[in-house]
Parts: sequence; C-alpha cells; structure tokens
Amino acid sequence: MFRTISIVGLLLVCSIIGTGIADDNTRYVAYLQGGAGALSEGANGTMVLTIADMVPYYSVPVMNRNILMPLSQDTLPELPIDAALVQNGAEGETVYLIKISSWNYAPDTNELSLAIAPVEFYEGGLLQEFADIKGELSAENVEEALSIGLYLESLEFTPENAPAACDPNFWRPPGVKC
Repeated sequence: MFRTISIVGLLLVCSIIGTGIADDNTRYVAYLQGGAGALSEGANGTMVLTIADMVPYYSVPVMNRNILMPLSQDTLPELPIDAALVQNGAEGETVYLIKISSWNYAPDTNELSLAIAPVEFYEGGLLQEFADIKGELSAENVEEALSIGLYLESLEFTPENAPAACDPNFWRPPGVKC
C-alpha cells in the first residue's frame, strides 16, 4: 500500500516539474534606432509616431551576443507590444513607455510609423529599468528629438518541434558556439 502511494506521488511530482519546464518561452528586448520623429493624434485615442532615417536593422540578443536582423514588416515582433521610447535631444535623454498596436515600415524612405498609446502602469519585467524614469509623452517633446531609439519587449513562443539551441543542425550566427 505504502509502495503504491509512493509511486503515485513520485509520478505526480515528476509531471508537475515537467510541466513547469515545458512552459519556458524566450523573452528578449530588441532595439531599433532612428532619427528625428513626429507625433500626431491618431484614431481611437492613439497617437501616430513617425520616425525618419531608421537604421535598416534591429539588434536582438542571442546567446550572450547581439545580432542584427533586417528591419522589415516580416521580421518585426508580433503586436501589440510594450516598448520604451528613448528620445535623445539637446537637453539629454527622455524615456516614455508605450504600447505599440500597429506599425508600418517603408524601406524606400526608411520611415517607421507606429500607432502608440502611453503606458500608465507597466506590468512586465524586461523594461522595468525604464519604468522608474519614464516621462509624459507629448508632441512637442518628440519633435525636439535628434534621434529616437525603441526597446521592444518581445515574447517568442518556441514551437514544440523547434530544435534545441545546441543541436548541430540548428542555425547559429557565424562564430557562435554552444
């Protein structure tokens, strides 16, 4: 009797541990850099931020290194997404926390247009360092910026059939080893 209860208990503990391990999704912060920006009123209480002179790549951390991914509609993370908008101006750096609901990148003009809304209370974890220093978003402040950077909080759901990172058949950037 005691042996049966022990086996059932052991199976229960193993199944709980296995479930916790299987629910591990990849979280990362991607960085985009651009030039001057303009902010205007959008539909349904949102604002439209247009950033000129976008660098056509964004930085993504992979295995303790950053790689550059081409900036295109197909490679940007899924929306909606929280982001830290970092504006560099003559008076220094200002940070705003925003939620991006849609975007459009025009590679021919290197302009990125975002439908955004300010985030009053940030509940995530990856952008927490920006939450303590965030400012109030306004069109006047954005238009004075010399350059704008975006830190995007991304959550990538890893498919069950995805290869392990140290699988020899799994693609890695040149020079990156397991």
